[in-house]
Amino acid sequence: MLIVLKRIQNAEDNDYATENPHLRFVLTNTDSLIGYKNTAVLIVENNEVGFQKKHVEAICSVGQSTKSKDQGYIGEKGIGFKSVFRITSCPYVFSQGFSFKLPETDDSSGLGYIVPFWVDSLPKGISNQITSIHLPLDKPDFSQERIITSLQDISLLAPS
Repeated sequence: MLIVLKRIQNAEDNDYATENPHLRFVLTNTDSLIGYKNTAVLIVENNEVGFQKKHVEAICSVGQSTKSKDQGYIGEKGIGFKSVFRITSCPYVFSQGFSFKLPETDDSSGLGYIVPFWVDSLPKGISNQITSIHLPLDKPDFSQERIITSLQDISLLAPS
């Protein structure tokens, strides 16, 4: 459930240019948009104002955040996004012209999860008007069923 709660926290801390912010979770068995087949993919979408260079740098670093407690943010520690690495070996981020992935391993630098690999073009079907994060569920401890349970638990906690 922590993965889902962290994504909700990130959405809460985002900036919006609308009075109607939205957050959507989609769980799919096939995500042909980024090339995964026969692997469950958790897609997290919201209509925040979008990534800037400083946001990319922050999620590629440890302890560096664009948020501060003084501004009322709860995710100011610079580690929230990193929770995705518990469920995926390669998260994808598409936001305001930034299209990149953070693979677990990078043979050229020897560093994983912190060197963004740019995705040359926005995959068909992904809107540039929203932020879309794709998380292929390829870690053994996080099955599709576990994510479904987490999403159901969150919906039970939500006010009706």
